[in-house]
Amino acid sequence: MPLSVLIEMTISAILTVWSPGPNNILLLSTASKYGVSGNLRFMTGIWSGSLTLMCLSGLFCSTLGTVIPGIQPVMKYLGAAYILYLPGRL
Repeated sequence: MPLSVLIEMTISAILTVWSPGPNNILLLSTASKYGVSGNLRFMTGIWSGSLTLMCLSGLFCSTLGTVIPGIQPVMKYLGAAYILYLPGRL
């Protein structure tokens, strides 16, 4: 895996972990109700689920790039267009 891909995945993981998404809000809610020690299994489950999704996404993108070599630039622009399209839908 190239270093640039590893850096991009690390930045994406950090932003995902620290963003106020539903996982983090649910963790905060259950931690306030049951305490940190009562919430450890739930935190571990959310962490392992996020890690699994990131690894599977990386594996799929890597496999897709190997199978269809010219797909990366196309998917990059389609992904950027989708991200720009999203705020108008909210």
